[in-house]
Amino acid sequence: MAGDSRDRSDVDYIHPRLIDTSQELASLLPESLAREHNVLAQGVGGRVLTILIGDPNDFFAMDRLRFTLGSCSEVRFVLSSRRGIQEAIERVYGTTGV
Repeated sequence: MAGDSRDRSDVDYIHPRLIDTSQELASLLPESLAREHNVLAQGVGGRVLTILIGDPNDFFAMDRLRFTLGSCSEVRFVLSSRRGIQEAIERVYGTTGV
């Protein structure tokens, strides 16, 4: 949407082959949220938690994650392919849902 202050065209991108699937990062985000919104923790630096997201316009997911995780840190979103994130979630948490 042109002129929308919530436009995410400036979001960084991580290629699916570069997704970090370490358990340490996965522990920063509840599995239920990861699966529900197809997101995955990708890094932490200081008080900034970086989250992979497949849809840079999924404002509901972004707002929910900010609200849920915001008391502990600032949340930064980075774009990756939806399929790549889903495959990484399966590697991290297994193929069975919560």
